[in-house]
Amino acid sequence: GLPDRRRQRFQRTLGRSAALTEIALVGSTLIYRLEPPAKSTDGVNPAPGRVLDGSSLTLRSSFDPESLDRARDGDRRTHWSAPMQDGEWLEIGWRQPVPVVGLELEISERPHDYPRAYRIESSLDGQTWRAVAQADPFYPPITDFLRPRDFVLRFDLPPHPARYLRFEQTGASADHPWSIAEVRVRFDSP
Repeated sequence: GLPDRRRQRFQRTLGRSAALTEIALVGSTLIYRLEPPAKSTDGVNPAPGRVLDGSSLTLRSSFDPESLDRARDGDRRTHWSAPMQDGEWLEIGWRQPVPVVGLELEISERPHDYPRAYRIESSLDGQTWRAVAQADPFYPPITDFLRPRDFVLRFDLPPHPARYLRFEQTGASADHPWSIAEVRVRFDSP
């Protein structure tokens, strides 16, 4: 089987997206099963808290602003896409400040179009920004690839008041664009 250290490292890579369960020993090979998390992360059951969806969001971007409505039209088959290169960004705004706790970017049926690295910034006024999350490199939980039609990237953020979020793609891929089918902002009730 996996030595404890390798198993723990693999479990850390999976994070809360799945758990390893030993199911059988075949010869000298220990077989594991990936168990889904107790709470669904497949896009069917929403994450805890309230959600601002596309109908209540305004979007700006560094690339192809004419097609931004595709990322907030409620149709998972349409996408906004940008080149997968450092510096491409999507800015999300809403009417008044709320206690933000997360961001959801639905990739839907394009599982390879996820950001390779990112930085998320927030603002109360759209002028002064502060970093609230980043990852370089970024790898979505492996279980997200098991259901590509329900591929939703969920970014938990430290609770804070905000009226804008800016998601900056800081990685690169020559093979795939960065695509978003739908955008949602999670917040706690004030």
